[in-house]
Amino acid sequence: MNMSPKVRPLWQRVLLMFGTSLLWAYKALHLPRFILPRDIKSVVNNWTHEMFWILIKSRFTKASIDQTCYFKMPASFSRRHRCRRSISFPRRTSAILYARLPGPVRCFQSR
Repeated sequence: MNMSPKVRPLWQRVLLMFGTSLLWAYKALHLPRFILPRDIKSVVNNWTHEMFWILIKSRFTKASIDQTCYFKMPASFSRRHRCRRSISFPRRTSAILYARLPGPVRCFQSR
């Protein structure tokens, strides 16, 4: 199984960027979507502006397969609920766990 990403020729990427830019403009202008084919309608409905921007900015060399998520650090590490001490984390332990989270992990490294 070939796990390396396929790099398309420049002329194909230019055509894809043009088409994707049209879809992005269609989404931004809030034009009616019922006239679009099902597959294109799902792209316009489900892709965010950030996903379009990453794809076009990278000239079709990077693409996210899902919507990006951002982790927000809590303002306080105090307990939200009372429970027995034997099953609860102290504040210091939960702060250490939050500090050591790995963050986003890249599955495929670009060349």
